[in-house]
Amino acid sequence: MATQAEFEIRSNMASLVALMKTARQPGVRLSQSEIASRLAPLSGFIPQSFTEKLATYSAELSDASGGTYSWQSRPGMNANGGTYGGYLFSEHGLEMEQMIDKGLYGAMFYTHARSIVVSGVTNESIHRMLALFGANPDFPNTDRAQVRPDVVAAAYCARRDQNDGKGMYSQIRREFIRAQTAVIEGKSTEARGAVEAAFRLWERAIMATVINYTYTVVTELSATNPSDSSRGLAMHAYGECIGFLTGWRFVNAADRTITTAQIDELLSLLKAPLNGPWTCYEIWQQPQVNLTRVVNARETLQSIYSFSDEEMISFKSNWVNVQGRR
Repeated sequence: MATQAEFEIRSNMASLVALMKTARQPGVRLSQSEIASRLAPLSGFIPQSFTEKLATYSAELSDASGGTYSWQSRPGMNANGGTYGGYLFSEHGLEMEQMIDKGLYGAMFYTHARSIVVSGVTNESIHRMLALFGANPDFPNTDRAQVRPDVVAAAYCARRDQNDGKGMYSQIRREFIRAQTAVIEGKSTEARGAVEAAFRLWERAIMATVINYTYTVVTELSATNPSDSSRGLAMHAYGECIGFLTGWRFVNAADRTITTAQIDELLSLLKAPLNGPWTCYEIWQQPQVNLTRVVNARETLQSIYSFSDEEMISFKSNWVNVQGRR
C-alpha cells in the first residue's frame, strides 16, 4: 500500500500521545526514556532543530509527572510542576504534552508532506499527503466516524467546517480531487497548483484552531473565581495554541504563509517565546492584565490570514459536535 509508511507515522504518533496522556493522572510518573522510545520511530521525519526542542520538552514532562501543580506558583516555588485541573503542567504552567503533540503537527506531519511532493505531484504522493493530513479518500468530515474517522490536522479542519460545502474541509477536499484529476489528465501545472492550495488550506485550518483555543482561554479565565477544572481547561487550551505555533516555526519559511518574525512575535506576546523564558503563568494569575495579549494574538492571526469577522465567529465552535456529525 502506497500510504503504509504514513499510516505507521499516524499509529506511532497515537502511541506517543496515549503514553503522554497517562501522566495527566495524579501520581503517574513517566521517564524521559519512555517518552524517547515512543518518539524514536518518528525521528526520521522530524527536523533536527525540532528534535532538540523535543528533548527539552520530554525532560520537562518527565520532571513534572507524578507531582502536583499550584496555579498560583511561579518557577522555583512549585518544584517541577505536576497535575492540575485534569492536565499536567511544567513549573511554568505550560503543558509539555501539547508542545510535543501539537508541535509535531507542523514540524513533522506538514513538513514531511511538503517533502513528499517536492520532486513531483503523482497519484501516490497525493495519497501520501492526504494520509499525513489525516483524512482518507472518503473525506468523512468528522473525527467521530465509526470507520476511518478524520485524525490529526483533518480532524481539526473538520471541526472548523460547517458542512455546507463552503468551509476549509470542503475546500481542501476539492483541491485533493482537482490534483488527482490533473495528474490523470497529465496537467502537471494544475496538479501542483491544487496541491499548493491544499497546503494553504491545511495551514489556515490549524491557525483557525489556534483562534478557537484563544476563545476558550479568554472565556474560562474571564469568569469570576473560575473552578480548578475551568482554569485547567484554559491552561490546556493555551498550551494547544503554543504547541501549534511553535511547531509551525519549524516549517520551512517558504512553505508557510505566516513569517518567522510573526510567529516569534506571537509567541512573545503569549509569554512563551521559542527559547524562553516562559512566563505564561502570568496570564491566569493576572487575567485582568494579560488576557488582552490573547485577544491581540487572535486579532493578529485574523490579519495575517485575512479571516473575515464571520469566519472568526464560526471558529468559536466545534461544528462536528454542534451538528452531531458521525
